[in-house]
Amino acid sequence: MFTPSVSLFSVQWDLRSIWASMDLISKAYFLALLGSTAFIGLSAARILWAIRQSKPERNQNTKADWQRLSIRLHNGFRFFFLLFLVFGVAVANAVFVGLRAVHYSYSSPSEYPSVGALELPTAFSFVSLSIFVCLYCLLWFTEIRIRRTSQQEGTF
Repeated sequence: MFTPSVSLFSVQWDLRSIWASMDLISKAYFLALLGSTAFIGLSAARILWAIRQSKPERNQNTKADWQRLSIRLHNGFRFFFLLFLVFGVAVANAVFVGLRAVHYSYSSPSEYPSVGALELPTAFSFVSLSIFVCLYCLLWFTEIRIRRTSQQEGTF
């Protein structure tokens, strides 16, 4: 079992130095991730708001309305998966850059520590994967609400 001293939460992260040491690809990806998170979150919130505003006694939602909401949610899942794939590319690039720095440091008099080389990709992965978990849970919750509400109305 992990002791508290080895947890990722026990490390004091200096976010300014991490941001300054990130390469351009990682910075661009992280900014795109934040923007996409806002877009997917607002889209899911709009879907949940539309479900909440529907009145089952009026039977105002047709099958086409539920399909439209399901398609919007499915597009959110596709976009999420695309972000996850791009994340893999960005992290692989960051790890490669770190390992390359360690490799090149062997020829210099002061050796570059391998732990320091992998600290940046680890922090980047931790933050990105935390955002992914939250987004996936939100999309999953929205999908469950669409299915539950449409089954109660018997239109889907």
